[in-house]
Amino acid sequence: MAAQSGIAANEKLLSALAKAKLGSIRLVYMQIEDEQIKLRKMIPVKDSWEDEFDRSILPLLDSKTASYILYRLDSKNNLGYEWILLTWIPNETHVWQKTLYASTRATIRRQFGDGYLADDLLCHDEEDISLAGYRKHLISKEAPVPLTHAEEEAKETAAGHVIHASMNDGYSSMGGVAFALTSSSQKSVEKFAAGKVNYLQFQIDIPQECIFVAVSKKDLKPEEIGALTPPNAGSYHLFRFTHEFDGTKCDPIVFVHTIPGYQSSIKERMLYSSCKGNLIDCLSRQYGIDIQSKLEIEDFREFTTPFLMDTFHSKEAAAPLFFSRPKGPAGVLLCAHLHFSLSFMPTLTLILLTRVLTYPLILGNDFCDFDYPNNNILELYNEVSVVAYLEAEGVDSTCLEGAQKNDLSGCAII
Repeated sequence: MAAQSGIAANEKLLSALAKAKLGSIRLVYMQIEDEQIKLRKMIPVKDSWEDEFDRSILPLLDSKTASYILYRLDSKNNLGYEWILLTWIPNETHVWQKTLYASTRATIRRQFGDGYLADDLLCHDEEDISLAGYRKHLISKEAPVPLTHAEEEAKETAAGHVIHASMNDGYSSMGGVAFALTSSSQKSVEKFAAGKVNYLQFQIDIPQECIFVAVSKKDLKPEEIGALTPPNAGSYHLFRFTHEFDGTKCDPIVFVHTIPGYQSSIKERMLYSSCKGNLIDCLSRQYGIDIQSKLEIEDFREFTTPFLMDTFHSKEAAAPLFFSRPKGPAGVLLCAHLHFSLSFMPTLTLILLTRVLTYPLILGNDFCDFDYPNNNILELYNEVSVVAYLEAEGVDSTCLEGAQKNDLSGCAII
């Protein structure tokens, strides 16, 4: 439960609210002052609620001061006229005022009566609190709630276990919606499957409830797709990424769902999300297109050749440090000592020394001829020409002098 401020309407406001419910008042404007909710203004009904909306509300707004507005609609329920509560908390308002008005909002609802309220909106800018903004709010209320990424993945996974109905059947028994591909789009998909084109862009014709190919290209590069993509609408993209890797020609296929953020309507975003799984299934089952990667992106500037190379040929983790163990007791002792040394946070000297100790391993079986007395590393690295090794590595004279004295503290890491 949200925390409440304990502030309530004063007697004058309560009397005004009771009068407003009788039907002759269009708007009640309120603000918090001296730990009370006080009446600031009342506006009587003159025209329809839509005609009066902007001209009654917008002049009351202050860009730095919060307020409450109760606005009467022309619709009725069993209690009387319906109202909407608009809580105006502009972005420039002080944080303490934002907290105060947000925590007192429930008190306004309770004292006026929840049953009278058709809507309750929290508004931060004039676009939210205008008639156009309220209409957008009404449309979004009727649209399905957008699925999270996890819910979409679960939906696609569940769909994969259900027998697929043809895309041309309209609505499918699978999860989501299956709009038919237009006849011309089916031919475009066949060309893609045959390798005649390497890129298709699909869009949904919402009024006609079908999917069509908006763009078809033969030799398109990943970086060129963004210029062909509508910025304010959803779209699907099928791209064959032809390239060479380690001397081998590769042509994996990637399916991309473009999400334009909040620049498109919730209904459109939901429709694209719901149709995606069935379209992918259709392309795979009916046309034999092997889609090897499915992506969702908002900005095609991210969709580049290096990005795709990393997607399909991710770099393998660096191989762990590995030494081929020389034969013989000395080799066993050395490998054991190396393993022990690298098991802890090494000092600079130990890091260098460990590198030095790889040198005798190059000697192979000849290393067995070296004596490893008392597991003494310092004696050992002198036995295997450490100075010669360091000279080959190009270290400075200070390091060389130190190595001759069993002191590696002046050496940089090789």
